[in-house]
Amino acid sequence: MAQSASSLDRINYVNIGLMVLSAVLAVTFPFELFLFAYAVLGPLHYMTEIGWLHQRNYFSLNKKDVIIPAILCVLITIGLGISLAGNWEPLKPMAESFSTGTLAPVGDFFSTYSTGFIFIAFSTAIFMVLIKNPYLRYGLMTLMILPVIFLAELKSFETWFAVLLPTIIHVCVFTALFMLYGAMKSKRFSGYLSFGFFLLIVFVIFQFHFDPKKYIITDYVLTAFQKSGFGTLNKSLWEILAPGRESTFFLNTKFALKIQAFIAFSYTYHYLNWFSKTEVIKWHQVPRLWLIITAVVWVASIGLYLYDYRTGLFALFFLSMLHVFLEFPLNIQSIVGIGSEGIGWFRKPAAVAGAKK
Repeated sequence: MAQSASSLDRINYVNIGLMVLSAVLAVTFPFELFLFAYAVLGPLHYMTEIGWLHQRNYFSLNKKDVIIPAILCVLITIGLGISLAGNWEPLKPMAESFSTGTLAPVGDFFSTYSTGFIFIAFSTAIFMVLIKNPYLRYGLMTLMILPVIFLAELKSFETWFAVLLPTIIHVCVFTALFMLYGAMKSKRFSGYLSFGFFLLIVFVIFQFHFDPKKYIITDYVLTAFQKSGFGTLNKSLWEILAPGRESTFFLNTKFALKIQAFIAFSYTYHYLNWFSKTEVIKWHQVPRLWLIITAVVWVASIGLYLYDYRTGLFALFFLSMLHVFLEFPLNIQSIVGIGSEGIGWFRKPAAVAGAKK
């Protein structure tokens, strides 16, 4: 047990170092770091986590339920393909068919309800973890279609579920909650220190003085952001964190640079945190065939990103979204676990007081 505790402490301190490294790089190269981490570390993270989750039944009550988020992920990928088809010359005829031609109803369906697919995937994860009765579980999953019908047209619904949940909430909020839950379970000071450092660094990034003149956005970076749609996340965070600060959103204003540095830090540390905990979570203990497939996909994905960033992004979109969906049950378990540990803190003093009486 002592060796295990020592190992946890070492990993927590290493992670503090990784946070500092990620933060320094993020404020120095906010755009370049994000694009690098997303293209190089991201695909390796998707594949290794999917294999790890499969070995652990996706942290759900019934492993077979995973088919639901997988199907939803397929639908979202189809919707993305339809929306991007108009930007590629060879696919423009198909895009026109989905927008104004015979397949327009299909295009409208995906355009209207793609955000709803993400909402259903997240709510489905809640039931996959908490509802043991299969009839009740599947009934509740089906009922989640109703709020989608009423909320589909709301901009805030799209912002929170389509833009923020699979991105910054996934890499920042859920990472922080996972760290907190780990600290509460292990009851190690180093765990709480690591969690505190994470919050502190996010705070420091938003207090950091950025001089827009020192951050030159190259044509490559600008093109990558424009073609990939990454700027949508930046603008959404800008609208939430600084409403009315500037009349028009630009990537290289002071506050926009803070947002980009925050995004770059969150993504980079999210990936590094995963790989640093190999000894604890043992994500490498999967069938040899999966490790080989992972290596092949990783190398191929880097090649695609080098060829054309947008091509790489679209080719890897299904895997990137799938790993987010499949992690939802684990995220729910972390939230429930934090609540249980917190309740335990309050129960212990009450139990001690009762024993003294």
